Amino acid sequence: MKSGELLIAYAWWEGKEGWNQIVETNNWPPDTETTTAWKVRNTGDEAAFFKVKFMDLESSGVLLSLGEGATLYLYPVTPSPGTYDYTLSIIADMQVVNTYAIKVTTKEAGPCFIATAAYGTTMAQEIAILRKFRDEILLPNSLGAQFVSFYYKISPPIARFISRHDFLRTIVREGFVGPIGAILNKGTRK
Repeated sequence: MKSGELLIAYAWWEGKEGWNQIVETNNWPPDTETTTAWKVRNTGDEAAFFKVKFMDLESSGVLLSLGEGATLYLYPVTPSPGTYDYTLSIIADMQVVNTYAIKVTTKEAGPCFIATAAYGTTMAQEIAILRKFRDEILLPNSLGAQFVSFYYKISPPIARFISRHDFLRTIVREGFVGPIGAILNKGTRK
């Protein structure tokens, strides 16, 4: 009998440091070329030619002996913002032998869009400083709140563009966000 299982899966996209493990529910950037890696194992009772299918793409195949595993790669482009239900199919000798439900949510970067795009994470210290400045200085006054509202309207496409270009991420991080964070941090220590 032909049978196979998914051992582990990962996704990577430009601007992302390292690989993200793919689980049942995932958050990926919208409209982005993504590399996915699917490690499968032959759990059947005979050798078979294995491949995977995900987001209407099929990997190249590999011959796996009983108990043998391999990593298969796909290069999908994530869809526009939204939530999508996909199925990963494990195929052995042209027959689907196992399926896994995988939900992918694609959404724009969160608040501090440009800083998050430059650092590739919401956890950077500079972003925490900017967030504190926004919450404690800008939002409590009407002019600051209007600026934040305007920024949230115009920054998502700018952040998306920056996040796709390492050179721009470096310029924004080292020439803009970093220095502003340092100035704000110096001002809050007094």
